Amino acid sequence: MKPSSLIVNAPKTLEGGNFYVVRTVKGNVQSNTLFEPLRVSHPQLQNQSTDSSWQTRLEIAQNMLFNNELFKRLAHESVLLKLPIPTIAAGNQILAPLFPGLQLSINLCHQSPNSSTQYDSASNNTVLEHTLYQLLHEIHYKNMHFPLPRPTSVTLAINSARYVAEQVIQQAQHSMLRLRTMCLIDSLAIEIQDPLIIPNWNYLNAPNQTSVRVDLYSYGYEGFSSCRTSVMLHIDTKTVKAIMRDGRVLNLSFESQELRHLLLNLVSHHLVIAVQSLAKAMGWKVVSLNASVGVGKQEPICGTASSLVLISPNGDRTVSVKSGPHSGIKVKLSSSPQEFLPSNLVSNQQWQQLNGQFKIVDWQRLPGKTFVNKMEYMMACLSIKS
Repeated sequence: MKPSSLIVNAPKTLEGGNFYVVRTVKGNVQSNTLFEPLRVSHPQLQNQSTDSSWQTRLEIAQNMLFNNELFKRLAHESVLLKLPIPTIAAGNQILAPLFPGLQLSINLCHQSPNSSTQYDSASNNTVLEHTLYQLLHEIHYKNMHFPLPRPTSVTLAINSARYVAEQVIQQAQHSMLRLRTMCLIDSLAIEIQDPLIIPNWNYLNAPNQTSVRVDLYSYGYEGFSSCRTSVMLHIDTKTVKAIMRDGRVLNLSFESQELRHLLLNLVSHHLVIAVQSLAKAMGWKVVSLNASVGVGKQEPICGTASSLVLISPNGDRTVSVKSGPHSGIKVKLSSSPQEFLPSNLVSNQQWQQLNGQFKIVDWQRLPGKTFVNKMEYMMACLSIKS
């Protein structure tokens, strides 16, 4: 191959290559990772040699200039951001707060031509990397294509652009909040086997918003419309919006405990609604249904319990069900006729038809896989005439 007559001479500051490392750090990051050099190497820079073509050397020099200018802009904008906790820009690192105890670290790493370090691609967050590439492409497109004014007679002017650092921080916040939500839903699905918790994530999402529908199913009773409870979650940068099945909208913060309490309340309410639907199909009468019990022993942490009172078809059995998000399920039974002892004051035999005191039922010892299955077995046995 004929050697090229064009020679590209780059200064030492533009030799080798540089790349960004974006990661999240927990704990006291100022003393641990602020001035710590990152011993990593990008795979695109490992095959570089001194006898490479002039196109390759020129492309690497242009990329280094672009990375340097982008880092300077990010460092300048991070200082101008008005955040509750100020950002830190020192050396080749920028630290920006995402959530309490969690910060975003942006590092500009430089690799010399003779470096032989290895790149660890196992810890790379491909989702965050893809969204950051989309962000840079969108910013470049907006800078090159200005929208027409409305009305068209207005003079064309450049719109006030948003800070790039602010958009990067928002995407990192959304990425971490989405990860927290996924871990919380998965842990609850493993912890709670009855009912089944099935999340359905939306395949197409925005860079700063993700939607997921969480369905609660009673295994074996999917045919009943009331045996399925759904909630729609819209995950933003700092908040989670929950849209209930009845149209109620709840705005939750980034704290995972709020979403956990909401899902636990939905689980307890779902079990009561499923028993109510099953009782109607079996001919039992629903006396009362309370989604928020305000009397009796309250929940130890937060939330309210749901209660249900049923009467058998022949009217001689009364079942009370109370389900709390933290206290669990309690089933009580009252029967009639009860033992009647006539006296001088009460001599009518009709008084024995009154229900007696409620007795606690050890429903876990009943045969059945799920709570609704156990309640079906108990109500079927109580419906048989003695």
